[in-house]
Amino acid sequence: MKKLLITIQLLFVANIIFSQQINNYSEQTILNIDRSIYITGESIKFSSLLLNNGSFNEKLLSKILYIELITPNGKQVIGKKYRIENSKCSGTISIPNNLNSGNYYIRVYTKFMRNNGPSSYDYQYIKIINPYNKDILNGVNHSNETSNLKLVSLKEGHNNFNIEISKNIFSIRENVTIKVSNKLVDSLLNIIVTVTPEFTTNYKRISSQETTNYSNIYMPETRGITLTGLLKNKTTNYPLSQKTINLSILENNKNIFYSVITNSKGYFYFALPDFYGNKDIFISMEYLKDITPELLIDNDFCTNNIELPNPKFSLTKKEQRIAYKLAINCKVHNHFSSDTSVKQYENYSLYSDSLPFYGKPTSILYLDDYISLPTLEDYFTEIPFLVRLKKSKGRKQFKIIGNHPELAIYEPLVMVDLVPVNNIENILEISPENISRIEVVTAPYIKGNVTYGGIINIVSIENDLAGIKLPESGIFLNYLFLEEKTSIDDSYNIPSLSNIPDSRNTLFWNPNLEFDINSSTSISFTTSDIQGKYIIKIIGITKKGETKTSTTKFEVK
Repeated sequence: MKKLLITIQLLFVANIIFSQQINNYSEQTILNIDRSIYITGESIKFSSLLLNNGSFNEKLLSKILYIELITPNGKQVIGKKYRIENSKCSGTISIPNNLNSGNYYIRVYTKFMRNNGPSSYDYQYIKIINPYNKDILNGVNHSNETSNLKLVSLKEGHNNFNIEISKNIFSIRENVTIKVSNKLVDSLLNIIVTVTPEFTTNYKRISSQETTNYSNIYMPETRGITLTGLLKNKTTNYPLSQKTINLSILENNKNIFYSVITNSKGYFYFALPDFYGNKDIFISMEYLKDITPELLIDNDFCTNNIELPNPKFSLTKKEQRIAYKLAINCKVHNHFSSDTSVKQYENYSLYSDSLPFYGKPTSILYLDDYISLPTLEDYFTEIPFLVRLKKSKGRKQFKIIGNHPELAIYEPLVMVDLVPVNNIENILEISPENISRIEVVTAPYIKGNVTYGGIINIVSIENDLAGIKLPESGIFLNYLFLEEKTSIDDSYNIPSLSNIPDSRNTLFWNPNLEFDINSSTSISFTTSDIQGKYIIKIIGITKKGETKTSTTKFEVK
């Protein structure tokens, strides 16, 4: 008992210290992209740096970055989640082919930043052209004079970096080598290099990142993606505290189970594993007598309203000419290339072993070991087994036989293919022909802060829940997990055969160039088949979050 009190006291002190750290803690994102003009169907390459309290700090708490392509009124077009490593994150986000031409924004933020609202995020303004559709994205033109959020062009610098290039004119598919020297006194947190056609890097971002205290419900995602929500009484609208919430990730070979308890305000938090792509999940709660529960799942992306500057969409003469070349390149690329970069997320497996989360069961009942019985209930009543079926308070319930006294106190965790099911009647309606085996754990099981009086897992032959009727109050979601990081080599897609056109619109992109103060490094890339002028842009981020740039130009003839 004394040991238990000491543990509780230590946890209480730890929670106080963590709360104090959160109160004095803030996060900021700095976003950079490879271009400012895109064609529908292209991928936007991005790099983001995260700061703590306005400057670099290795004690950054959040590990997940959210990136979105949105309209000026904040409506999401597409969103992705990336893991943050060493306060940095880079990757790609694809533009849908059916998008209308118009003004759009790329924004990045962490879940913790949602407490301060969308004005605290970092935004990059871009123009997207759909060459196959004359429609323009609808929207109200917002005057910069009436909004606190203003578009500001990135100041071009010339003395921050020294860029040496051997010559100014190159042939198509010729190797280009440049030498970059860091002339800044302070070291840089991140250096980005992008080589694109001229007039495609007119970067504009929102000038001020205001913070408004929307809420305090979002905690930093310190380990990975978190799924959060609220459980309340649908009749009274009051939150339900200290109730068990179950979540199952439905996999082809083996489902994965989690369980948490709602806090004093009815909120719950699930820390999810590092899966990639979309996965089906099922969320449900414990049986609540005489209560109609309602599960509310937080949207994983920001849904707060924001009105961003939306000037009249137009292209200058120079932008029109370069947009035409970009569109031709995209058409050529689609004709000649077969996209082999599509990730086969469905083949991704988190675990290599074949055991469920509870390990090796105490006992297994294989239905094929016995003569076929008409109902699943017959297997529990006619065959000697460690599970008994009884009726209590008008409801049928399972009880596990074992030596632990806790089995008589706590209800067992009853699952079908690792998906919790509270209504035993629904389980007993399953046809035995769809069931492979019944696994039982005859010891108390603690999952998070929930204690169960043993485990009963009914395993179907096809891992398809055997057609069981799941509780109506539960929620099925096709949930978006992480996006895999794109390597630098995947950004170029240079054709290996000379008879295949080289249709790259971004010749070179390195989101993490590294060299020290007063040192230099060399960069090499190959020109494409498209003649014209190109710009090499070096972007550096200081420890104070300031952006430093240098550019140089060359021509391909």
